[in-house]
Amino acid sequence: MFVLRHQVNATNGAGYVISNMRSVTMPPGAPDGLLPPVLRAQSPYTILITWKDPARNNAPGDAVFQLQHRLAAPPHAEKNLLNGITREMSFELTGNIEIGRSACGSL
Repeated sequence: MFVLRHQVNATNGAGYVISNMRSVTMPPGAPDGLLPPVLRAQSPYTILITWKDPARNNAPGDAVFQLQHRLAAPPHAEKNLLNGITREMSFELTGNIEIGRSACGSL
């Protein structure tokens, strides 16, 4: 949780007045501002997948990650590439790589 503080400044040709400060405590929220992963072909059989922290974590502590590979067939079939959730921010995918797309999601 974090606190936001605001005040209003009203101005005209004769001067200005500033209101009292007001505060609001914001509840924790889901992270946002997550960029897609960067995929680099290291060889015909190896892809290096890297990603960054979300721009805004919106809660105490660091974001943790899960990396999923979305297979081309059957549609929407997902394969978890990491064991559970982690703070790791890279993964090397090797072997017989199925055609599809990878997605990095923050939990």
